[in-house]
Amino acid sequence: MKKIFYTTLGLFAFVYGANAQTIVVSPDSSYSVVPAAEFEVVGHAEWVNTTTQSVTYNWKRVVLCTTQGWQTLICDENACYPPATSSQEITLGPGDTSRLDVHARPNTVDGKAVIYVEVYDLAYPTDITVAKFFFNTTACTVGTQDATITQARIMPNPVSDVFSIEAQTAEVKNIALYNLQGNLVKTFSANNQGQYNVADVAAGVYVVRTTGLDKRVLSASRLVIVR
Repeated sequence: MKKIFYTTLGLFAFVYGANAQTIVVSPDSSYSVVPAAEFEVVGHAEWVNTTTQSVTYNWKRVVLCTTQGWQTLICDENACYPPATSSQEITLGPGDTSRLDVHARPNTVDGKAVIYVEVYDLAYPTDITVAKFFFNTTACTVGTQDATITQARIMPNPVSDVFSIEAQTAEVKNIALYNLQGNLVKTFSANNQGQYNVADVAAGVYVVRTTGLDKRVLSASRLVIVR
């Protein structure tokens, strides 16, 4: 039998926007120990449709970092999806609950991963609830250094052309925009104004990562681009 070790780091939902209270994710954060010899270890969560009507949701996996050779996959109430699946729609009836589990497969490699899963009502795509899954770490690793992941304040958000990073620190040297499949979309060099143009980027949900001169990850934040 697979050994599963996890400790709840939080018992409340991390929500964005006025409508996001219709989605309750519990716990909002979990920590799991993943031995390299284990086939897989599961981080557990679930979300509840708190409305009085059926709602179609979408979940998206955001890989903040993962050791090369590792695989992660997600299970909801309908199915367990292959590692290549990073997004899926699911409909829940009034008061229904769906599991939201992240499976980490180390494939005999010692390592770590930080995975965020964003859940939103398709009718309100900018109101996103985030479940956070930490495997063998509470930080992302870049090179030999661990960097605690924080969230920078981005304004405006949603944005159509230029966004700003509020109170951008002098440590920030580079900004990178990733899609929710973890692919690099655009990069910027930090400027004194802390303003960055995404007018040429397709509408959607992205992750903005800031890094320092030593390539240490300083922050990872959600950005919604609208057209």
